[in-house]
Amino acid sequence: RTNTVSSAKASQNRTNGRGGSGSGNGNDVDGYDEQLVVVPHAGVDMLSRVHRPIGCVACVGPYRTGKSLLLSRFLRDSKSFQLGPTLEGCTRGIWISTSAIVQPGSSGCTFLLDCEGTGDPLEGSETSNARIALTCILISSVFLYNNTGRPDRSSLQFLGYLNTVRRRLPLHTTHPTPGGQQSPSPSPLSLTLTQSSNRRNFPAFLWVFRDFFLQLPKRRDTGKQYTLGEYMTERILVPSNRGRQDEQEDAVVDALLNDFRSFDVLSIGYPKKKHHHGGGTIGDVPFDADELSTLDSVPWADFDDEFRTQVEHTIAVALAKTAPFRLGGDGDTSNGNDDDAADLGPVAHGPLYAAWCHRVVELVNSEDVIPDLPDLQQRLMQSIADDKVAAAIRSYSDRMNRWLDECSVYDDDVDGGRDGMVIAADMVAD
Repeated sequence: RTNTVSSAKASQNRTNGRGGSGSGNGNDVDGYDEQLVVVPHAGVDMLSRVHRPIGCVACVGPYRTGKSLLLSRFLRDSKSFQLGPTLEGCTRGIWISTSAIVQPGSSGCTFLLDCEGTGDPLEGSETSNARIALTCILISSVFLYNNTGRPDRSSLQFLGYLNTVRRRLPLHTTHPTPGGQQSPSPSPLSLTLTQSSNRRNFPAFLWVFRDFFLQLPKRRDTGKQYTLGEYMTERILVPSNRGRQDEQEDAVVDALLNDFRSFDVLSIGYPKKKHHHGGGTIGDVPFDADELSTLDSVPWADFDDEFRTQVEHTIAVALAKTAPFRLGGDGDTSNGNDDDAADLGPVAHGPLYAAWCHRVVELVNSEDVIPDLPDLQQRLMQSIADDKVAAAIRSYSDRMNRWLDECSVYDDDVDGGRDGMVIAADMVAD
């Protein structure tokens, strides 16, 4: 069984979490203020010890919609992330898997982030939802949005936090001044991420509709049935142009289609179980209420074939879109090569990725507008490099001083002896 640990939290560290750090050892936050807190000695510390490229799949969406079960199946164990039989959500803040997925032919590790569900009347708020979503956008390779229901405009309601995310990450285009210089000014759609340097730092967006069973309509012109992705992008995710009341929904639509690296839609039907009789399988039947509340205890082989196939397909698509996280790239696609890795910055191994996670929590908890992401990441990398160089210089100087203390050739009383060697050591260090 793969345990989970809490890498960040919005209210308090759960004391009944499966494994992980939820033991109440001084990690509880009194006076819930909707800020994220990096739990000591937990997920981020674990990442700092992974000296491989890191990628993350973050699963977000409304509470009690099966996010934890779906993520657990990435690790082929339905109990990897905690499930519960009540209306109360099981996940608080952001939890990370302590096992990673290493895909064939890759040296990188893919971790899974299980996030607190939105819409829980007992926990959370719009502020905490937006902070969790922004954190996932800034640290994940794939933003997997999991919800139940049918594909219509009402399905956008739980994505309203994308408007808050946009306000925290505003962009400006440049326009020529009379003197020929470029000066920043707001773009006509001031909340739209129009610059590739920031859009390329956003993860792929994968929308998964759960318990989906309705038949999609046919096109009126050709009679050919829509795919779910076509129906969403051509019929649902279009500007409504119906006045101010729909402006927020239109902004969410624009965010989905323009802010993320890619946009895909998949569906997973309602789970059923295989019905066995006389030593054979004679069909699929619905789970009863008790079984539905404890799906993590149902053997995976007992789920119907269609459900398992759809889950496995979702996992395959998500992993195919999970690239190693990169920091500090300008994302310039003006050369026509959208896949030029050099434009996206260096791959983040565990220690660098963990440092970025700490920085992200600081940024998300502030009320300030977050400045240019590549510049922030480049400054973080420069700071880490400077610290390593300073540590190397200190180590070198200490070794030289110990050598001088033990060397009988150089005498402090002789002109140019020890002092000259120390100066020489400082010159080498410089």
